Amino acid sequence: MRKKTAEEFLAKVEGILNTINEVALGISNPMAPSDEAEREDFKKGFKEGMDLAGAEWQGPGRSKFLAKLKKQLLDAPEPSQAEKEASLALADNIPSQLRRALFTATKNIPHSHGGPPRALKPDQVSAACKKIEAYRTGDEHLDTPEAISRVARELNRKKHVVSEKTLRRIWSKYIGQEPGERKKPAIGFIKGADNQ
Repeated sequence: MRKKTAEEFLAKVEGILNTINEVALGISNPMAPSDEAEREDFKKGFKEGMDLAGAEWQGPGRSKFLAKLKKQLLDAPEPSQAEKEASLALADNIPSQLRRALFTATKNIPHSHGGPPRALKPDQVSAACKKIEAYRTGDEHLDTPEAISRVARELNRKKHVVSEKTLRRIWSKYIGQEPGERKKPAIGFIKGADNQ
């Protein structure tokens, strides 16, 4: 095979290896510890694990792998123009096929325990409940559903996507009642009682 053709194939293979490397590091980075020194140890261990697993294209063995591949390509017969174009087109499609395969594979992985992420962080919860309380007792004297609705709209404008129903549940916990439970009426206005 001519040197130019071999280098074209090598460039495509190196691009594929870079994509695989990015995927491997992208998977390992979220699992890494938050401390900088521990994170570097984690990355080093991850790379050593890849080397032990036979990934000679990864890390220090990569240049040896590419040199060996280049020698094999140079020793191979020159492909026809159609074979060359088909091989290069296939190499161009591998990253997108890898992405599709990863997407499919991740759908089969079980979700993390504990349900979906919280709509609001704890400090945002207390701030939202204090706002609801302010709307209820402030100048406007809004009833609770209207105050909850207004705070939900304000939060959604600030890119904190939270539904009124979720905010109602948060408010119920804040005031110490079960969601859906009605607050006891004020003294003297109980249905069926003698309201004199």
